Amino acid sequence: MKRIMFVFLMVFITSSLMAQTMNIPVDTCAQSVWKFGENPDIDQTVEDIWDYGGSYTFMTTASTLYISSDNAGDDQTYSIQGLDADWELQTETVTASGVTFVAVDGTWLRVFRVKNTGTTDNAGNIYVSDDNTDAGGNGIPDTVSNIKAFVRIGKNQTLMAIYTVPAGGGGYWSGWFASLTNKKNAFATVNIYMRPYGGVFQIKETWDLAATGSSFVHREYDPPQLVAGKTDIIVRATTSIDDVGIAAGFDVIFR
Repeated sequence: MKRIMFVFLMVFITSSLMAQTMNIPVDTCAQSVWKFGENPDIDQTVEDIWDYGGSYTFMTTASTLYISSDNAGDDQTYSIQGLDADWELQTETVTASGVTFVAVDGTWLRVFRVKNTGTTDNAGNIYVSDDNTDAGGNGIPDTVSNIKAFVRIGKNQTLMAIYTVPAGGGGYWSGWFASLTNKKNAFATVNIYMRPYGGVFQIKETWDLAATGSSFVHREYDPPQLVAGKTDIIVRATTSIDDVGIAAGFDVIFR
């Protein structure tokens, strides 16, 4: 964990230096986004790097979002970050109400970060979904593909190596990393993909990790790579055995 946090810091510092080298205004650099995530349990199949696990389903139309918990006592305030119906950055604050689905203000095309801004840890898992169907009454959305963000017990923030560049001038992809977080006798292949607006996911780089070799990799781009507005970015991985954890992240500087 210390090694991963060190790389997070180095990516941030490197992004700032690159921005100055490329004559990107310093105040613009301050608007960079630093995305990091973990999938704690990958089972010999391709999965996306986010804390719920499995495949992530992007929204196709602007929709209402709902927040809920699988613990009746969770009543913290959460900050929801994503894109609105015009692909512009949007942040709203909502208070959870246990297993009850609470609507988040606005309509959303993307959600890529949820943070607990209250004063107590989340006792249950927190779900942000685009459907409030809950036949079991337990705060868990009935359909997995409706889950758009997930906060694990006690984490207080999402872990999503998933992002969509807002509409407008786009941004610069300055680097990324990947690591085995559950170092079994395993190896993994980690890929980063980007999908331009209206297109398909295109692989941009691939790495192999091994518990007995390179279990951690980090790459910086000089110069950073231009990414157009409305581009989806996601990290995916597959593993040689079950129950392998993978962490990954990347940095984008707004133009």
